[in-house]
Formats: sequence, structure tokens, C-alpha cells
Amino acid sequence: MPRIELKNVSKRFGKIVAVNTTNLTIEDGEYLSIVGPSGCGKTTLVKLISGVWESTEGQILIDGKDIANVPTEDRDLGYVFQGIELFPHMTVWENTTYAPRVKDWPDEELVKTGEDSLRLVNLLEMRETFPGQLSGGAQQKTGIARALATKAKLIILDEPLSALDARVRIDLRYELRRLVKRLGLTAIHVTHDQEEALSVADRTVVMKKGEIVEIGTPRQLYEKPRHIFTANFVGEGNFLEGSVKRMPGKWCQIELRNEQFLFVPPMDVTEGDALVLFTRPENLKFCKDFSTNSVPGEVREVQFMGSFLRYEVMLATDDPVLVDLPIQHERVYAGDRVMVEFNPIDTLVFERPPEGLREVLRLE
Repeated sequence: MPRIELKNVSKRFGKIVAVNTTNLTIEDGEYLSIVGPSGCGKTTLVKLISGVWESTEGQILIDGKDIANVPTEDRDLGYVFQGIELFPHMTVWENTTYAPRVKDWPDEELVKTGEDSLRLVNLLEMRETFPGQLSGGAQQKTGIARALATKAKLIILDEPLSALDARVRIDLRYELRRLVKRLGLTAIHVTHDQEEALSVADRTVVMKKGEIVEIGTPRQLYEKPRHIFTANFVGEGNFLEGSVKRMPGKWCQIELRNEQFLFVPPMDVTEGDALVLFTRPENLKFCKDFSTNSVPGEVREVQFMGSFLRYEVMLATDDPVLVDLPIQHERVYAGDRVMVEFNPIDTLVFERPPEGLREVLRLE
């Protein structure tokens, strides 16, 4: 199985830096997802690995071998495209076995590989069907079968589910992971969908403006992100700006706007330091009376989200926050005054960035 290493890789198009001095190692058999806003460089990165484009600087190694001069067709990889790029005049079988036919494989090996690939995606019975007669999900499964039929150990999935309906996307992303793990492949999955990236990957790469912001397991990136941009981009979150008021032993007291205060766990800070507090909507709750770690606010909007209710609350600090609560809780309505309670254990603390919070959170 391939191990991929990127060493100081950059890609420029004139004055535009699409990928900037990137270092990344993808282990054998790893399912890696790459996520980030549009234009962040994630698709450029996989096109450099696949050989569609050449890097401007740096090295790309597969199993320790520099592949700079190796053409795409000799890099032993399968590519699943965003746009479900099937040949419309070819059947499912002809699309799937296209690469083996071009490479002039023996008939026996071609037939076995094609049947095995279509069986894995449950399309063998539709082998004589044309792409135009298939649903979007079945078309993309054909694209996956075509990639598997190359017998490549590295599969690149470039926004493979973005053209599909929501329900189909959910089903197919789990099938993708099962296939990759069952076959012992290495997979690189590019997506702008954070939920998709977290649900399939062993590790996730978060990118912004051509650079890697953070790499970690999906759970680590969601629960304990090390960078403010990651906290904001991966899932929903609330940010409050404040400064250290005092540190009375067990907790640090943070002063927010409009003379509101919260306590957070002790950390290496001094009084007066500017900080940003972050918490997930599901880690907030309403309390009936004032508590030592609550902030008053007014409910502006209530949204039914299926398994929970989402409340948009304007705090007394002039900060909007989202609060996600189970359907079964005591109902609160738009216009109600509430006390929003923060759990100090689930509240992350970041240094306030010198360029400002809004600038760091920008997606462009």
C-alpha cells in the first residue's frame, strides 16, 4: 500500500498561490479527508498528487520515490471525479473495464476484475445499463467501480458526493469507507462538507488560503481544535471575546462586554490578557436562575432541527449564540428572557488573534 509524502510543496499560477509550502504525510491504508472553503487549495493538492498538475516547488514521494516525472497513468491511482465523468455511450460494464481494456489486460483478468468491482458496489446486475438510465447514486457507484478496476492502491475522491441528493450522499459515504477499509486501500477524500469529512476519515486536514491550518482525528478537530479557524469551520460554534479579570485559584474569571463574566479552567495567562472563548451549541443550556457561569439574553429565533431545537439568543454582551437543546426540554419561545449557562469544561479558550477575530474566521 502507498505511503504519500509532500515536502515543502507549492503550486503557483502566476501571482496566485494555490498551495503554499505544504508538508503532509498520508500513511499506508489511511483514509484522509481534506476539507476547507472553496478556493482553499484542496483540489489543487490532490491534482498535484495525481499528476494532473506539476508542483512549482517541493517533492511528492510515493513509497519513498519522487514521482515528479511519473505521468498520471503510471502513478497507480484511481480517481473518482466530482462530476461523475462517465462515457455516456458506454454501458456500466464498458465504463468499469475501460482502464483494463486500454492497458490490454488478458480477457480472464479483465472479466474477473470488472465483475469483482461491480459486485463491490452492488451494480453487477446492471452491467448492460447505460449511464443515462441510472440514478445519480448509481452513476457515482459506477465511477467508484471504474476506479477500483484499475487495481490501484491509492484512491483519490475529489468531491465525489457533491452532485448527489442528501440521502444518497449519506448512504454512499459510509459505503465508500467500508470499501476502502475492506480492500486495504489508501484514500484521499476532498470535500467542502464538514460532516462528510468527519464521518469517513481516520484523519482530517483543514485548509485555508492554500495552507494547512490543522490536521487531526475528526473527534479531536471537533472537540479540541487547536486553531480558531478550525473551531469555526468544523461544525457550529459560538465565540465570545473577553479578557482575564482575575485568577482566583481553581478558575480564571473572564470579563466579557457589558460587565458580564464567565469562569474557565486555569491556564497559562496573566490578568488583562485578551482571549476568545469558544463553545459548541450542544454544550450550552438554559438555567432558571442566575448562576456563577451564566449570561442573560433574549431568544430571537427558534428552529426545529428534527432531533433537537436550535435557539438563537442575543446575549447581554451583544453577542449572538446558538443553543441546541433536546425536544423534550421545557419549551422556550422567541422573545423570552433566558439565562444561558456555560460549562467551563466544554469552553475552549484561545488567545485573541492580533489581526482580529473576524479576519481569522473569514472563509475567503
